[in-house]
Amino acid sequence: MRRNLIICLLLAGLLPAGLVAQKGKLAETRTYDTAFLGASEGAIPSFTSLQETGCRLMRVHKISGYGALLLGGVAAFSSGSKSLHYAAAYTATGLGVLACVTGFKIYGPHIQLNAGLFNQANRHWMLGTLGAALCAAAVISADNGNLGGHSGLGVGGGVLMTVSVLNLKISF
Repeated sequence: MRRNLIICLLLAGLLPAGLVAQKGKLAETRTYDTAFLGASEGAIPSFTSLQETGCRLMRVHKISGYGALLLGGVAAFSSGSKSLHYAAAYTATGLGVLACVTGFKIYGPHIQLNAGLFNQANRHWMLGTLGAALCAAAVISADNGNLGGHSGLGVGGGVLMTVSVLNLKISF
């Protein structure tokens, strides 16, 4: 089972990376329009490095995050079919980790803890990262034979990742 997790993590990391790489071409240089970038005061001081990074990596971040949520839901409701449950859980975990990695790559330099620990931008990355970590812990727990306790970790991780995305859509 651990080998399957490693394969899914690799696939989740390698496939979208192929979408990002284009022989020396930068993606569009328009400003990426999300609530994260227009978040509360002091959350992101400059768009220059985001424009240089290109929008494709931002799309990978967004698609992998939404994909993790979707497949996490599939995993939560497919426990009757073991193979579908395993595939959805492993892939959701890989996509969640990919969303974290691409998010920190793009937005990492703009994280400002001095702007307030619970401002909109900081809530997004903290909840998303904690959610992905809980999903990974659920998969590892299930691989170690703890079939009764892994569901709480997985559902908790999925809820945190969902709240992380809703945090961008709804200001609370």
